[in-house]
This record gives sequence, C-alpha cells and structure tokens, in this order.
Amino acid sequence: MVKKQITAVLLGFIATFIANTVLAMTIIGPFLNAKIGISRNPEKDGLNLPAILIGYLLLTIFIVLLTPLVKGKTWLQKGLLTGVMTGLAVNVAGHLITAGWSIADGTSMLFAGVIDSFATIIGAIIIAFIFRNNEKK
Repeated sequence: MVKKQITAVLLGFIATFIANTVLAMTIIGPFLNAKIGISRNPEKDGLNLPAILIGYLLLTIFIVLLTPLVKGKTWLQKGLLTGVMTGLAVNVAGHLITAGWSIADGTSMLFAGVIDSFATIIGAIIIAFIFRNNEKK
C-alpha cells in the first residue's frame, strides 16, 4: 500500500502541477491576472516556485489520504468527487478568502478558483486510478 501511496503522490502531483501550469498560462494569466491585481508578472518578477511546489505537494497528499476513504464509488467517481470537493474547499474558497482580505477582484478570483479546480480534479482522477485495485469487484 505504501508503494501505491508514493506513486499516487508523485503522479498526482505531476498531473496537478502540469494541468495548473497549462491553465495558468492559457486562461488565468492572459484573462484574469490583470483584473485580479495581485499576481506576479512571471517574466519580470519571477515566481515563488518553492511555495507553489510545496502547496501542490500538500494538496496532492491530502487527496491521496482522502480518496481511499470514499466508499461505494467507482475509481472515476472517487476521483471526480475528491477532486471537486478539494477544488471547492482549497481553490475556490481560498481564492475568495484571499479576495476578501486583499485588493484582488472578487469575481476574477472566483473564476480563477474554479479554473484552478480543474487541475485538482485531474490530479484526483489520476490518484483514484492508481488506487482503483482497492475497489470491490
């Protein structure tokens, strides 16, 4: 089981990070960063990559721990459920809370949180696929 958990963390982390990077470069950056008003300019300011990587690693570990607790669902349903719930709790709620205490535009932060949730869902589906052998047949 430990080997499966390590594999799930590694592959889930890679999938989530790649998906979020693509979403950030194609949607969030071009369409929302200017409205959000608190985002770094990666070309001029660089990114705080250690914070991003640690955040996605912690998010992935949470999903790896949560997924096996979901019972009575197929692996795909588990992935979708844990991905959507984690995306809502972390991405959408976190973005809205940040908008509340910062100068960030709330509507743009809401949309960014929803878009970021898609990366979380993709990672959760990968993780659930890795754990699929634990399903009752």
